[in-house]
Amino acid sequence: MREMLNKYIFLIACFLGSIAAVAQPVVVPPPTPPPPGLPIDGGVLVLLVLGLLFGFYKIYVFTEKKKRSV
Repeated sequence: MREMLNKYIFLIACFLGSIAAVAQPVVVPPPTPPPPGLPIDGGVLVLLVLGLLFGFYKIYVFTEKKKRSV
């Protein structure tokens, strides 16, 4: 009888322990700060022109290498 009582006490303790583990409060992380308000239109046109020039340069170099290899 004593052994049966110990099993029930153990089961009840495990059950109550699991409830206590699940019932912990959720810690909400702090919100992330907003991104800085920097304008993006200041140098976009210059960056676009430089990208186009670099693309034309790479195409030119590729075609020159192709002409020389033949």
